[in-house]
Amino acid sequence: MSEKTIAQLFDLSGKGAVVTGGAMGIGQGIAFRLAEAGAGVIIADIAENEAKDTVKQIKSKGGKAKFVKADVRKVGSAEKAIQAAIEAYGSIDILVNDAGNQTPARFMDSDEAYVEEIFNVNVKGVIRFSQAAVREMIKAGRGGKIINIASLGGLVPARGQAIYSASKAAVVSLTKSMANELGAYGITVNALAPGGTMTPGAAVFAESLLKVLDMTMEELANSHLARVPLNKAGEPDDMGKVVLFLASGASDFMTGSIVWADAGFLTS
Repeated sequence: MSEKTIAQLFDLSGKGAVVTGGAMGIGQGIAFRLAEAGAGVIIADIAENEAKDTVKQIKSKGGKAKFVKADVRKVGSAEKAIQAAIEAYGSIDILVNDAGNQTPARFMDSDEAYVEEIFNVNVKGVIRFSQAAVREMIKAGRGGKIINIASLGGLVPARGQAIYSASKAAVVSLTKSMANELGAYGITVNALAPGGTMTPGAAVFAESLLKVLDMTMEELANSHLARVPLNKAGEPDDMGKVVLFLASGASDFMTGSIVWADAGFLTS
């Protein structure tokens, strides 16, 4: 078998990709890198203005992108986004399940509606979009790449995030189960578990968490950074680069893996 060059391994030209939650934050960083590598990207999100701006930025750099208004909580949105990728780019080769809800709440304050909302987005959304993508990947017979965005909370639950952490633990388990079943079709399934990352959503989350934990921002920041060997938070592009690797030919021998991009948090 002839070996591909590094450039060929990371060349996503001719591939169709869907990124849920791709309008902002980590999802946007992922969309930028996939488009830069040549993939045609569908930004599947409910944030219309932000998504259109992301598309505009990608196109301004010569990339290919389209916005599809899609709510991962609704069954029909998955088929809509996947078909949009096929119509625009000829195939669906890469799915990144990034859309998530990280609203904090103490365990005893987590009522039925809150639990349903967290799991509907963070778990059922992954299932809906993955099933829609896999049906088309199997039909095309070319394999594919699915990357789920998990969380450190899926391994190290934190106060004020019991339900969120449980949902991300489900994503970790789901990733492994999907990999086990879909390998026969040439479909790899891996997950990225980001550490603290500077995004618009993270700022809103931090403010909410402070109220839940009755802490100051300084106390929260210090408690986190004290456990981070690199002593810094991540940027969306830090996660985009990892997902690019998982979506590329460089990761062809990986499936069922959880990549912890956390500045060393788990080493402490």
